[in-house]
Amino acid sequence: MKLLKYNMFAFPLMAVLLMLLLFSCRQPVAVETVEQQIARLENELFDQDGVIIAENADALISLYEQWADSLPQHPRSPEYLFIASDLSINSINVNRTMRLLDKVISGYSDYANRGLCMFLKGFVYEEQLNDTASARVQYEAFLKEYPEHEFADDAHLAIRNLGKSVEDLIREFESANEQ
Repeated sequence: MKLLKYNMFAFPLMAVLLMLLLFSCRQPVAVETVEQQIARLENELFDQDGVIIAENADALISLYEQWADSLPQHPRSPEYLFIASDLSINSINVNRTMRLLDKVISGYSDYANRGLCMFLKGFVYEEQLNDTASARVQYEAFLKEYPEHEFADDAHLAIRNLGKSVEDLIREFESANEQ
């Protein structure tokens, strides 16, 4: 009878140990699997007409973010977040776009496209959220940090035109051309 009790307790313990062993060995395979999924979705991002397939873009954004969250120090992480934000900016999920841009801005101060992310955040505030006050703050923060950036002139122009209607902009353009 003691042997039977021992076997009843030994089996669950061995099962738990086996599961722990399997899960501890799984992590490198998971990174490999994510890399393979990213590569596949990058190749399947566009349809035959060159139009982005929304479902594939959404899955790719999630994988990019998963990669960066799992491996924040990896050299590809800021680039993946940047590409994810670029894909996301064309979707209706503005909160996700802002979250992705914020991750690049706050987490990767040396990343080459960080300034562009700051500019794009102002653009999202202005164009997608119609929040001109936040757009102004973001554009000004961008200009303070990146005054010589290739989008600095665009930021100045955006600040000057914040809150103006299309009709106001057309009138200003026409009056400038008359002079």
